[in-house]
Amino acid sequence: MLISGPLQIEMSHSAGRGDRAATFRLIKAGTQISWLLFVGVCGFLMVAGPLVFRLWTGGQVVFSYPLMLLFLLMSACNLTGKMSYQGLVSMNRMYGPSFIMSACSVLAVALGGYLCIPFGIAGMVLGGVAGEAMNSAVVIGSISRWLDVSIGEFFRSLIQFGSTLASLRDFRVRAFARLRRGT
Repeated sequence: MLISGPLQIEMSHSAGRGDRAATFRLIKAGTQISWLLFVGVCGFLMVAGPLVFRLWTGGQVVFSYPLMLLFLLMSACNLTGKMSYQGLVSMNRMYGPSFIMSACSVLAVALGGYLCIPFGIAGMVLGGVAGEAMNSAVVIGSISRWLDVSIGEFFRSLIQFGSTLASLRDFRVRAFARLRRGT
């Protein structure tokens, strides 16, 4: 949310101008930055998770590494399509995908309920993982179609961090220059 809110405004502007390349760059940058932050949070939770969980729940619920890994996997599945979703929302193109996503969510709840029988609470989380993966696939497919980019090209661009890191360096230089000037 920290990243997607401001980028959604910029995506709306670029989409309104018909600048698909800029929209794609924003989706790519937002996804990459989100993933970098997510990896840091995952590392922190895997190290300090028991302490954080004990403080968060007042010691009422026991921390479980396997469940934490499943919840992080579910978050990763959601994060994969989060910026694509924000891009579709900013372009007002969620009407069709929203129906498919609703069906995927219902299927995920049903799957989770079914998997609870043999796997307990982990089964419900596995249903959530499947639901988030299906919803990410829907929004990535939809945004790729609108951007006229193949899904393979979309994912290949996500693993190329060079341009995003260069943009962050440029932003940092401009921000510090403004601070020095006092503007």
